[in-house]
Amino acid sequence: LDDLPKSSFNLEEWKRQYSNLDTRTGAIPWFYEKFDHEGFSIWRVDFKYNEELTQTFMSSNQVGGFFNRLEASRK
Repeated sequence: LDDLPKSSFNLEEWKRQYSNLDTRTGAIPWFYEKFDHEGFSIWRVDFKYNEELTQTFMSSNQVGGFFNRLEASRK
């Protein structure tokens, strides 16, 4: 990552905007206006088995497992 050019997108500022503004009317428009397409990418994932997510802890476990496995894709 050190060899890549510095991105103009400030993740700390994004977190502040997301926390302090209404998501749809403030944070999302801010995000698309400031997002650096050269330095980052956006991914969408659709879960095929929504009927399995009947309890909150199960959903949390699924998301946690997904993020743990996602780390391997960075290497």
